[in-house]
Amino acid sequence: KVRLNAACMKIAKRPLVKGETIYKTWHVRARKSPGGYQSTVQLTSLPNGWSDQLFTGQVCLNKQGSEHSAAGVALAALMADPRLSALVDKANAPRAHRELKENREEITVRLQ
Repeated sequence: KVRLNAACMKIAKRPLVKGETIYKTWHVRARKSPGGYQSTVQLTSLPNGWSDQLFTGQVCLNKQGSEHSAAGVALAALMADPRLSALVDKANAPRAHRELKENREEITVRLQ
């Protein structure tokens, strides 16, 4: 769920506000198993038709697991889209560049 929220903030280029990530969970009963919980997540902060989509996770033993499953499905779908994944990667680029620069400086100091 944390990784999904981070990706949504990078795509929206702003912090999310309460209510922009909507989880709905229900109990699922099965004939030959004890059943479990299943969740959907809707990401209203996303552009275009993405904000209307519901992402459905696997049936899990508890509510938390089902929400994490739905978040994983949503994150996989976002990262499979070239435009959205580029926005996430672009937002990660300055951090990666800064970390690389810090590592170079540390190596230079060690060599001296």
